[in-house]
Amino acid sequence: MRSLELRGNRRRLLAVLTALVAMAGLSGAFAAPAQAAIGNCVQTSGAKVCFDPNGDHLYVYDTAADGMAATGFCTFGQGWFRAENNGSAGSRLDRDLTLSDSTLICYVATATEQDEIIHQSMGSDWISAGNGSRGGDCPELTW
Repeated sequence: MRSLELRGNRRRLLAVLTALVAMAGLSGAFAAPAQAAIGNCVQTSGAKVCFDPNGDHLYVYDTAADGMAATGFCTFGQGWFRAENNGSAGSRLDRDLTLSDSTLICYVATATEQDEIIHQSMGSDWISAGNGSRGGDCPELTW
């Protein structure tokens, strides 16, 4: 008698768990968060750099298992600063910048090895930190 009772409880528990998983799947509770599409990107072999004007984030992605660092170089008009991702392939560095809406930013993606640039992308256009609009060519990277 007891085994029939346990079997019935297991069925109910299984039915409840199945319903909970189905509801969670429909609500997106367990779904991976969607990443916003960022169209302001430049890339080269082993590296990709994107700027998201919503929050002023500069992302540096390592796109190859090549032992090199994915490095983003960025300028606001005077000098370049470096954002280096020393993670493994598939990793992302998130530089949270604080920029006024009138700031223009331009950047280059590189793959570097011991501070030597091995691969380099073309520069982005000048990108507005306010609305992401584009305008004008990025100056040549001098490092």
